[in-house]
Amino acid sequence: MKPSLTFIASAMVFFAAPTLQAQQQQQTQPMLGEKAPAFELKGLDGKDYGLAQWKDKVILLHFSTTWCPFCNAEAPNLQQLYQSYKDKGVQVVVIDVKEDKELVAQSLQKYDFSFPVLLDTNGKVAATYAPPDVLPDLKRDEVVLAANLIIDREGKIRFYSLLNSAAFDAKLTEARKKLDAILQQPIVSLSIDTTVVQPGRKTMANIRVTVKEGYHVQANIVNDASLIPVTLRTTPNSLFTIGATIFPPYTLFRLEGAANDQNVFESSFIIRLPIKPSADTKTGLHHIKAQLRYQACDARTCLFPRTIDFELPIVIPAKPSSSPPVSHSTPAQAQSPPPVSPVSTP
Repeated sequence: MKPSLTFIASAMVFFAAPTLQAQQQQQTQPMLGEKAPAFELKGLDGKDYGLAQWKDKVILLHFSTTWCPFCNAEAPNLQQLYQSYKDKGVQVVVIDVKEDKELVAQSLQKYDFSFPVLLDTNGKVAATYAPPDVLPDLKRDEVVLAANLIIDREGKIRFYSLLNSAAFDAKLTEARKKLDAILQQPIVSLSIDTTVVQPGRKTMANIRVTVKEGYHVQANIVNDASLIPVTLRTTPNSLFTIGATIFPPYTLFRLEGAANDQNVFESSFIIRLPIKPSADTKTGLHHIKAQLRYQACDARTCLFPRTIDFELPIVIPAKPSSSPPVSHSTPAQAQSPPPVSPVSTP
Protein backbone atom coordinates (compact mmCIF):
# COMPACT_ATOMS: atom_id res chain seq x y z
CA MET A 1 0.00 0.00 0.00
CA LYS A 2 1.43 3.34 -1.02
CA PRO A 3 1.32 6.29 1.40
CA SER A 4 -1.22 9.00 0.69
CA LEU A 5 -0.17 12.42 -0.60
CA THR A 6 -1.54 13.93 2.58
CA PHE A 7 0.63 11.67 4.69
CA ILE A 8 3.71 12.27 2.53
CA ALA A 9 3.30 16.00 3.06
CA SER A 10 2.89 15.67 6.82
CA ALA A 11 5.69 13.13 7.00
CA MET A 12 8.08 15.46 5.19
CA VAL A 13 7.42 18.09 7.84
CA PHE A 14 7.79 15.49 10.58
CA PHE A 15 11.03 14.05 9.17
CA ALA A 16 12.54 17.43 8.31
CA ALA A 17 12.66 18.72 11.87
CA PRO A 18 11.39 17.34 15.17
CA THR A 19 8.62 19.24 16.87
CA LEU A 20 9.14 20.49 20.40
CA GLN A 21 6.63 17.89 21.52
CA ALA A 22 8.61 15.10 19.84
CA GLN A 23 11.80 16.28 21.51
CA GLN A 24 10.13 16.39 24.90
CA GLN A 25 8.57 12.99 24.34
CA GLN A 26 11.96 11.60 23.34
CA GLN A 27 13.35 12.74 26.69
CA THR A 28 10.50 11.52 28.86
CA GLN A 29 9.68 8.33 26.91
CA PRO A 30 5.94 7.53 26.82
CA MET A 31 4.09 4.49 28.14
CA LEU A 32 6.97 3.28 30.34
CA GLY A 33 5.86 0.57 32.74
CA GLU A 34 2.63 -0.02 30.83
CA LYS A 35 1.63 -3.42 29.52
CA ALA A 36 2.54 -3.72 25.86
CA PRO A 37 -0.61 -4.10 23.72
CA ALA A 38 -1.03 -7.67 22.49
CA PHE A 39 -1.09 -8.37 18.78
CA GLU A 40 -1.27 -11.18 16.26
CA LEU A 41 0.03 -10.59 12.74
CA LYS A 42 1.17 -12.47 9.66
CA GLY A 43 4.87 -12.47 8.89
CA LEU A 44 6.62 -12.11 5.57
CA ASP A 45 7.25 -15.85 5.81
CA GLY A 46 3.49 -16.52 5.95
CA LYS A 47 3.57 -17.68 9.57
CA ASP A 48 1.35 -16.35 12.35
CA TYR A 49 3.10 -14.37 15.08
CA GLY A 50 1.90 -12.94 18.38
CA LEU A 51 3.49 -11.01 21.21
CA ALA A 52 2.65 -13.83 23.65
CA GLN A 53 4.94 -16.32 21.91
CA TRP A 54 8.02 -14.34 23.03
CA LYS A 55 6.98 -14.11 26.67
CA ASP A 56 10.32 -15.54 27.79
CA LYS A 57 12.27 -12.99 25.72
CA VAL A 58 13.18 -9.34 25.95
CA ILE A 59 11.73 -7.83 22.76
CA LEU A 60 13.00 -4.94 20.70
CA LEU A 61 10.06 -3.81 18.58
CA HIS A 62 10.60 -1.52 15.57
CA PHE A 63 7.88 0.07 13.43
CA SER A 64 8.81 0.70 9.82
CA THR A 65 7.86 1.43 6.22
CA THR A 66 9.97 0.89 3.13
CA TRP A 67 9.87 4.57 2.15
CA CYS A 68 10.98 5.85 5.60
CA PRO A 69 14.65 6.98 5.32
CA PHE A 70 15.22 6.71 9.06
CA CYS A 71 13.85 3.17 9.13
CA ASN A 72 16.17 2.22 6.27
CA ALA A 73 19.13 3.75 8.08
CA GLU A 74 18.37 1.69 11.18
CA ALA A 75 17.72 -1.57 9.31
CA PRO A 76 21.31 -2.92 9.11
CA ASN A 77 21.89 -1.92 12.73
CA LEU A 78 18.81 -3.85 13.81
CA GLN A 79 20.29 -6.96 12.24
CA GLN A 80 23.64 -6.32 13.96
CA LEU A 81 21.90 -5.80 17.29
CA TYR A 82 20.01 -9.05 16.91
CA GLN A 83 23.19 -10.97 16.16
CA SER A 84 24.80 -9.49 19.27
CA TYR A 85 21.90 -10.13 21.64
CA LYS A 86 19.96 -13.16 20.37
CA ASP A 87 21.92 -15.56 22.57
CA LYS A 88 21.13 -13.37 25.59
CA GLY A 89 17.40 -13.83 25.28
CA VAL A 90 16.59 -10.83 23.07
CA GLN A 91 14.14 -11.02 20.15
CA VAL A 92 14.03 -8.30 17.48
CA VAL A 93 10.72 -7.83 15.67
CA VAL A 94 9.98 -5.38 12.85
CA ILE A 95 6.38 -4.39 12.13
CA ASP A 96 5.84 -2.89 8.69
CA VAL A 97 2.88 -0.52 8.62
CA LYS A 98 0.25 -0.49 5.85
CA GLU A 99 2.27 -1.86 2.93
CA ASP A 100 1.86 -4.79 0.57
CA LYS A 101 3.72 -8.00 1.28
CA GLU A 102 5.46 -8.07 -2.13
CA LEU A 103 6.76 -4.53 -1.75
CA VAL A 104 8.08 -5.18 1.74
CA ALA A 105 9.73 -8.46 0.76
CA GLN A 106 11.47 -6.88 -2.23
CA SER A 107 12.62 -3.81 -0.32
CA LEU A 108 13.96 -5.66 2.74
CA GLN A 109 15.67 -8.46 0.84
CA LYS A 110 18.98 -6.60 0.80
CA TYR A 111 19.12 -6.54 4.62
CA ASP A 112 18.86 -10.32 5.00
CA PHE A 113 17.00 -10.08 8.31
CA SER A 114 17.20 -13.20 10.48
CA PHE A 115 14.31 -12.06 12.69
CA PRO A 116 10.58 -11.84 11.89
CA VAL A 117 9.10 -9.01 9.84
CA LEU A 118 5.36 -8.69 10.49
CA LEU A 119 2.74 -7.01 8.34
CA ASP A 120 0.37 -4.55 9.98
CA THR A 121 -1.64 -4.11 6.79
CA ASN A 122 -4.36 -1.91 8.27
CA GLY A 123 -2.21 -0.04 10.79
CA LYS A 124 -4.31 -1.12 13.78
CA VAL A 125 -1.37 -2.52 15.77
CA ALA A 126 0.70 0.59 15.12
CA ALA A 127 -2.18 2.73 16.34
CA THR A 128 -2.39 0.82 19.64
CA TYR A 129 1.27 1.66 20.30
CA ALA A 130 0.85 5.38 19.55
CA PRO A 131 1.11 7.42 22.77
CA PRO A 132 -1.99 9.50 23.43
CA ASP A 133 -1.79 13.21 22.54
CA VAL A 134 1.59 12.85 20.82
CA LEU A 135 1.92 14.41 17.34
CA PRO A 136 -1.83 15.03 16.96
CA ASP A 137 -1.41 16.23 13.35
CA LEU A 138 -0.53 12.68 12.28
CA LYS A 139 -2.78 9.65 12.17
CA ARG A 140 -2.27 7.28 15.08
CA ASP A 141 -0.69 4.58 12.90
CA GLU A 142 1.82 7.14 11.56
CA VAL A 143 3.11 8.36 14.93
CA VAL A 144 5.18 5.24 15.65
CA LEU A 145 7.11 5.07 12.38
CA ALA A 146 10.85 4.61 13.08
CA ALA A 147 10.06 4.14 16.78
CA ASN A 148 11.91 1.54 18.86
CA LEU A 149 10.47 -0.09 21.96
CA ILE A 150 11.86 -2.59 24.42
CA ILE A 151 9.39 -4.93 26.10
CA ASP A 152 10.63 -6.95 29.07
CA ARG A 153 9.77 -10.53 30.04
CA GLU A 154 6.82 -9.27 32.08
CA GLY A 155 5.33 -7.80 28.92
CA LYS A 156 5.93 -4.22 30.08
CA ILE A 157 7.38 -1.38 28.03
CA ARG A 158 10.80 -0.46 29.42
CA PHE A 159 12.08 1.76 26.59
CA TYR A 160 10.26 3.86 24.00
CA SER A 161 12.17 5.96 21.49
CA LEU A 162 10.07 8.05 19.12
CA LEU A 163 11.70 9.50 16.04
CA ASN A 164 13.64 12.67 16.78
CA SER A 165 15.44 13.73 13.61
CA ALA A 166 17.62 16.23 15.51
CA ALA A 167 19.08 13.44 17.63
CA PHE A 168 18.63 10.45 15.37
CA ASP A 169 20.22 7.32 16.82
CA ALA A 170 20.69 5.10 13.78
CA LYS A 171 23.13 2.82 15.61
CA LEU A 172 20.58 2.16 18.36
CA THR A 173 23.05 3.19 21.04
CA GLU A 174 20.43 4.05 23.65
CA ALA A 175 18.47 0.89 22.97
CA ARG A 176 21.62 -1.18 23.45
CA LYS A 177 22.31 0.56 26.76
CA LYS A 178 18.82 -0.23 27.97
CA LEU A 179 19.09 -3.86 26.87
CA ASP A 180 22.37 -4.18 28.75
CA ALA A 181 20.78 -2.72 31.89
CA ILE A 182 17.80 -5.08 31.71
CA LEU A 183 19.89 -8.17 31.02
CA GLN A 184 22.48 -7.44 33.71
CA GLN A 185 19.95 -6.96 36.48
CA PRO A 186 19.75 -10.29 38.35
CA ILE A 187 16.41 -11.86 39.18
CA VAL A 188 17.55 -12.86 42.67
CA SER A 189 20.43 -11.48 44.73
CA LEU A 190 21.57 -11.97 48.32
CA SER A 191 23.08 -9.73 50.96
CA ILE A 192 24.34 -11.19 54.23
CA ASP A 193 24.99 -9.53 57.57
CA THR A 194 28.29 -10.29 59.28
CA THR A 195 27.00 -11.68 62.56
CA VAL A 196 28.90 -11.05 65.81
CA VAL A 197 28.18 -13.56 68.58
CA GLN A 198 29.75 -14.71 71.85
CA PRO A 199 30.77 -18.37 72.27
CA GLY A 200 27.95 -20.43 73.72
CA ARG A 201 25.29 -17.83 72.90
CA LYS A 202 22.62 -18.06 70.23
CA THR A 203 21.92 -15.35 67.67
CA MET A 204 20.26 -14.91 64.30
CA ALA A 205 22.06 -14.68 60.98
CA ASN A 206 20.07 -12.60 58.51
CA ILE A 207 20.00 -13.37 54.79
CA ARG A 208 18.32 -10.63 52.77
CA VAL A 209 16.89 -11.84 49.46
CA THR A 210 16.10 -9.25 46.80
CA VAL A 211 13.83 -10.26 43.91
CA LYS A 212 13.82 -8.26 40.68
CA GLU A 213 10.73 -6.16 40.05
CA GLY A 214 8.10 -8.11 38.14
CA TYR A 215 9.27 -11.46 39.52
CA HIS A 216 8.60 -13.51 42.64
CA VAL A 217 9.98 -16.74 44.11
CA GLN A 218 7.98 -19.66 45.40
CA ALA A 219 7.62 -19.60 49.18
CA ASN A 220 8.96 -22.28 51.53
CA ILE A 221 5.47 -23.82 51.50
CA VAL A 222 3.93 -24.42 48.07
CA ASN A 223 0.39 -25.47 47.22
CA ASP A 224 1.27 -27.09 43.90
CA ALA A 225 3.44 -30.21 43.73
CA SER A 226 4.93 -29.09 40.43
CA LEU A 227 6.48 -25.96 41.99
CA ILE A 228 9.79 -25.82 43.84
CA PRO A 229 9.78 -24.27 47.34
CA VAL A 230 12.60 -22.00 48.45
CA THR A 231 15.03 -23.82 50.74
CA LEU A 232 18.12 -22.83 52.72
CA ARG A 233 20.64 -25.53 53.52
CA THR A 234 23.93 -25.29 55.40
CA THR A 235 26.98 -27.54 55.35
CA PRO A 236 27.46 -29.29 58.74
CA ASN A 237 29.97 -27.42 60.90
CA SER A 238 31.28 -28.89 64.16
CA LEU A 239 31.83 -25.43 65.66
CA PHE A 240 28.25 -24.22 65.28
CA THR A 241 24.77 -25.48 66.05
CA ILE A 242 22.36 -24.43 63.31
CA GLY A 243 18.66 -24.15 64.10
CA ALA A 244 15.64 -24.41 61.83
CA THR A 245 15.34 -21.78 59.12
CA ILE A 246 12.79 -19.03 59.81
CA PHE A 247 11.00 -17.72 56.73
CA PRO A 248 8.80 -14.61 56.64
CA PRO A 249 5.04 -14.77 55.94
CA TYR A 250 4.28 -15.36 52.27
CA THR A 251 1.86 -13.51 50.02
CA LEU A 252 -0.57 -14.87 47.42
CA PHE A 253 -0.07 -14.50 43.68
CA ARG A 254 -1.98 -15.96 40.74
CA LEU A 255 -0.29 -16.57 37.40
CA GLU A 256 -2.14 -15.41 34.30
CA GLY A 257 -4.56 -18.17 33.33
CA ALA A 258 -4.03 -20.17 36.54
CA ALA A 259 -6.95 -21.44 38.60
CA ASN A 260 -5.33 -21.16 42.03
CA ASP A 261 -3.13 -18.76 43.98
CA GLN A 262 0.53 -19.48 44.68
CA ASN A 263 2.40 -18.83 47.92
CA VAL A 264 5.25 -16.48 47.03
CA PHE A 265 7.90 -14.06 48.28
CA GLU A 266 8.30 -10.76 46.41
CA SER A 267 10.51 -7.67 46.41
CA SER A 268 12.89 -7.96 49.39
CA PHE A 269 12.57 -10.32 52.33
CA ILE A 270 14.76 -11.66 55.15
CA ILE A 271 15.43 -15.30 56.00
CA ARG A 272 16.66 -15.83 59.58
CA LEU A 273 18.90 -18.66 60.68
CA PRO A 274 19.54 -19.43 64.41
CA ILE A 275 23.25 -19.97 65.04
CA LYS A 276 25.01 -20.94 68.28
CA PRO A 277 28.79 -21.35 68.41
CA SER A 278 30.22 -23.94 70.78
CA ALA A 279 31.79 -22.65 73.99
CA ASP A 280 35.31 -23.43 72.78
CA THR A 281 34.99 -21.79 69.34
CA LYS A 282 38.07 -19.68 68.71
CA THR A 283 37.85 -15.94 68.28
CA GLY A 284 38.02 -14.46 64.82
CA LEU A 285 36.15 -14.77 61.54
CA HIS A 286 34.41 -18.02 60.63
CA HIS A 287 32.35 -19.02 57.60
CA ILE A 288 29.41 -21.37 57.35
CA LYS A 289 28.77 -22.62 53.83
CA ALA A 290 25.17 -22.37 52.72
CA GLN A 291 22.98 -22.85 49.67
CA LEU A 292 19.74 -21.14 48.65
CA ARG A 293 17.56 -22.94 46.14
CA TYR A 294 14.58 -21.17 44.60
CA GLN A 295 12.21 -21.04 41.66
CA ALA A 296 11.47 -17.61 40.19
CA CYS A 297 8.34 -16.75 38.20
CA ASP A 298 6.92 -13.71 36.50
CA ALA A 299 3.24 -12.99 35.85
CA ARG A 300 2.95 -15.62 33.14
CA THR A 301 5.48 -18.39 33.61
CA CYS A 302 7.93 -20.02 36.04
CA LEU A 303 11.63 -20.43 35.31
CA PHE A 304 13.86 -23.41 36.02
CA PRO A 305 15.00 -23.68 39.67
CA ARG A 306 18.34 -22.06 40.50
CA THR A 307 20.84 -22.43 43.34
CA ILE A 308 23.04 -19.76 44.95
CA ASP A 309 26.10 -20.94 46.89
CA PHE A 310 27.28 -18.48 49.52
CA GLU A 311 28.91 -18.22 52.97
CA LEU A 312 27.65 -16.84 56.25
CA PRO A 313 30.40 -14.75 57.92
CA ILE A 314 30.40 -15.18 61.71
CA VAL A 315 32.69 -13.17 63.99
CA ILE A 316 33.61 -14.40 67.49
CA PRO A 317 34.97 -11.36 69.39
CA ALA A 318 38.15 -11.59 71.45
CA LYS A 319 36.47 -10.41 74.65
CA PRO A 320 32.93 -10.78 75.93
CA SER A 321 30.82 -7.72 75.33
CA SER A 322 27.99 -6.47 77.50
CA SER A 323 26.24 -4.98 74.49
CA PRO A 324 23.87 -7.07 72.37
CA PRO A 325 25.09 -8.65 69.12
CA VAL A 326 25.49 -6.19 66.26
CA SER A 327 25.43 -6.66 62.54
CA HIS A 328 27.52 -5.00 59.88
CA SER A 329 26.12 -5.36 56.39
CA THR A 330 28.34 -7.60 54.29
CA PRO A 331 27.19 -9.14 50.99
CA ALA A 332 27.17 -12.88 50.43
CA GLN A 333 30.42 -14.71 49.68
CA ALA A 334 32.54 -12.19 51.58
CA GLN A 335 35.74 -13.89 52.73
CA SER A 336 36.58 -11.24 55.29
CA PRO A 337 35.64 -7.64 56.00
CA PRO A 338 35.51 -5.25 54.19
CA PRO A 339 32.50 -6.35 52.09
CA VAL A 340 32.58 -7.47 48.48
CA SER A 341 29.93 -7.57 45.76
CA PRO A 342 26.63 -9.34 46.47
CA VAL A 343 25.84 -12.76 45.07
CA SER A 344 23.26 -12.83 42.32
CA THR A 345 21.87 -15.14 39.69
CA PRO A 346 19.95 -14.56 36.47
